[in-house]
Amino acid sequence: MTLGERKLFYGFLFLYPFADFLSTLFVICNNLADRLNQIMSHPKGSKYNSLATTNWAISTMSIKSPSSSSASDISQSVHSEKQLSEGRQLAWQYLVSQLLCYLDFLGNLFYNSRDVKQAAMQAGFLKLVLNIWPLGLIDSRVTHNLLFCLVNLTADSSILISETSTDRSATAQPYLRPAISKI
Repeated sequence: MTLGERKLFYGFLFLYPFADFLSTLFVICNNLADRLNQIMSHPKGSKYNSLATTNWAISTMSIKSPSSSSASDISQSVHSEKQLSEGRQLAWQYLVSQLLCYLDFLGNLFYNSRDVKQAAMQAGFLKLVLNIWPLGLIDSRVTHNLLFCLVNLTADSSILISETSTDRSATAQPYLRPAISKI
């Protein structure tokens, strides 16, 4: 891409309101995170369902005659539980791969772009990070991509400091210096 094409492309991007675009992207990521949290919370319920199915099968074994097919009922419930677990794993892998793509895209958007960083902060990127962070404790790829986004977002920290917060940081700075010098 030539320099003129890049300027035209970036000029087009700046015409599109970043806050709206990023907030839509954040909603998509939050929805993915909510779905992943549902998958993670669902196996607990399925354990109780499988216990209930096993208890039901055991109670019907005592009622039915010994020649009945209660053993096949138990094996069917175990087989269906295995299928549910495999389905959850596939859904987890698919949703995580989508989330990783979005986080990678966001990290690349943040790279060396002050306007995008400010729009991301206004659109609520930190809320998104807080929503996704627990998933990163389960899957290290999510943590890696979240940190990639945070590193690119905070690469030029002067962007994130507003004029009002600089006054407060100037007053707080002398209190930090003695603590650092003592160490």
